[in-house]
Amino acid sequence: MLSSLRKLWGFGARGENSKRHTFQHIPAPIMLGRAIKSSEDPFRPRRGSDEDRGTSLYHRHGLMEPPYSFADCWVDYEQSDVLTSCVDAIIRNCERPHDLEFVGDDLTERDTPEMKAQCLTLTDFFSRVNEKHSFLSVRRKLRLDREVTGNGFLEVIRSLTGGVERVYYLPSTYVRASDMGEHEIPVTTRIPRDGKLVEVTIPKKFRRFGRLVGMGSSRVQWYKELGDPRVLDPETGEFFLDQHKRFLCEDRRIIDSETGLYVKGRGGEFLLHNRAIPLERRATEVWWFRDNYGGNAYGIPRWIPALLDVRARYVAKWLNHDLLNRGGVPKGIVLFQNGSISPQTLEHIRRTLQEWGDPRRFNQWITLNIEPDSLSFDLNTGGSKGGTTKPEFINLDRNEDYMFKEYLTHCEEAVRKVYRLPPILTGAATEYTHATAYASQEAAESQVFEPLRNEFDEKVTTELIQTEFGIYRWKLKTRRTKIGDQETFYKAVGMWSRAGLSWNQMVQLGNEMLGTRFSPREGELWDMPFEALLAMLNSGGCTIRDGVLVPMDETVSCQDSAA
Repeated sequence: MLSSLRKLWGFGARGENSKRHTFQHIPAPIMLGRAIKSSEDPFRPRRGSDEDRGTSLYHRHGLMEPPYSFADCWVDYEQSDVLTSCVDAIIRNCERPHDLEFVGDDLTERDTPEMKAQCLTLTDFFSRVNEKHSFLSVRRKLRLDREVTGNGFLEVIRSLTGGVERVYYLPSTYVRASDMGEHEIPVTTRIPRDGKLVEVTIPKKFRRFGRLVGMGSSRVQWYKELGDPRVLDPETGEFFLDQHKRFLCEDRRIIDSETGLYVKGRGGEFLLHNRAIPLERRATEVWWFRDNYGGNAYGIPRWIPALLDVRARYVAKWLNHDLLNRGGVPKGIVLFQNGSISPQTLEHIRRTLQEWGDPRRFNQWITLNIEPDSLSFDLNTGGSKGGTTKPEFINLDRNEDYMFKEYLTHCEEAVRKVYRLPPILTGAATEYTHATAYASQEAAESQVFEPLRNEFDEKVTTELIQTEFGIYRWKLKTRRTKIGDQETFYKAVGMWSRAGLSWNQMVQLGNEMLGTRFSPREGELWDMPFEALLAMLNSGGCTIRDGVLVPMDETVSCQDSAA
């Protein structure tokens, strides 16, 4: 049974000789005696746009073939109403505005000039990662690619000093990865140790990435993996070498291709090459986002376990559409016994069957006019058959106007279960109480959205903020979905004030809870416990002037008045 399903849906065996699961056309069904041609195949109205042209492209350029065609994944996505709803729910609840969260003592270290300068650097960078887009808009496109194809790619552009300057979105449909390189390259990275970032040098293997360009993917533009120090030619995909077949690096150092170590001179200093390589001959870097499955290089879409349900739901809906488009099942047929059909009636039947495709004739009847047949032979009596013609009415009207209703519901639930989303988030629920909706949202937030946000925030903090910017005290924190109402917020503010929080601390927590951007106030007054400040003001002996707490009577202090 399993092998038959694999053959039907185009899956090969999971062996060494069949590493790619190709998406084949579903066999064209035969409907009303007419076979649908491949060009009219309703289950694949158009092909994908990656135009891989078979496996020769991958063999020619040394690229790995993805287990599932990226372009076919997009076709399945755009044809599935349930899949688009689930992916949209993931994007809306995971790719949200972010904050920079301080790591350390926020009372003594956060407001230092160094920490403020680092926060300003990151804030400006994420507000506009390139000349057009913010980091939020780029990461939403990245999440869409990752959910549909299982892989997402960002292009990283460095400045002349080697720092990250811009980040661009790369459509995953056209990007392919190569095998891991043979040489281990020494890479200097930063890891947190003893409350600070420490530089360590580790050997690492890198991949190359090719973007399919031109009609029929006739050309490949090459990129190198994020963090690879070598200089790569974007046209040929080859690393630049010196006369001794040694790798040339972006910082002008040289790496021995045999030992994988930086080449040093007699005095122990690093040797530098003098070869001038123009910027247009230097490939940029690719930042790869994917979910690891069993050690496979490529990520696999989250919805692949429900692939049959995604496609079967589309096929079932198409069959309903085709039934309606052809006029549906006729309302009924009138039969007459003991007679033959006249030629005029045969022409009427033919014309009526052709008109059934028009929805305006959906409710018409077929009337069969016959003539009594007195010459027909009766097997029982051995003579001619007698009797009169007798009409018989056969009602073919359907009890329901929708086919596969239960199966469509099953397919919808199967796809939604893969994402573990409640029906209210995909538009499948029509009636929900406030308590039920709140519980559903909280369950999805804790089980689905928050883990996805934390995984993305950790990757950005580790690989970009710490490794590339060298900043340890700040990390990316995506805001959670706002859940609650005004009453809940008022209770939270009262609890915060009784807990001894200051005005500025409550403003910060309120911004995180409501998604606002209110600025804290300057001065020590707004950093003292709010309950103590409120007691001084309620005593009537103090007031606030120019952001400073001053007594009403100069001879009495605010503390004595409050007491």
